[in-house]
Amino acid sequence: MIIESIAQSGGLLLFHHKQNDCINKKICCLTGIYNTRFIRPVYPGDQMIIKIYFKKQLCGIYLFKGKVTVQETIVCQSTISLSFL
Repeated sequence: MIIESIAQSGGLLLFHHKQNDCINKKICCLTGIYNTRFIRPVYPGDQMIIKIYFKKQLCGIYLFKGKVTVQETIVCQSTISLSFL
């Protein structure tokens, strides 16, 4: 669920960054998950703060670095790749 929240946040950032007519008619897909570290557990009721950073674009694949914190403590880090279909 934590990785899914990072991927959805990355997709929102990508759609916000690439707003034009040809992108709006495409579907954004998760194409890879890399260098994932789960540092601490997350419990029901915890408020997760998700920070997404754009790293680079390679041939239509967009790489993002995501960090999830709970009470200013990092609980997960991951790099994801997204692409349009």
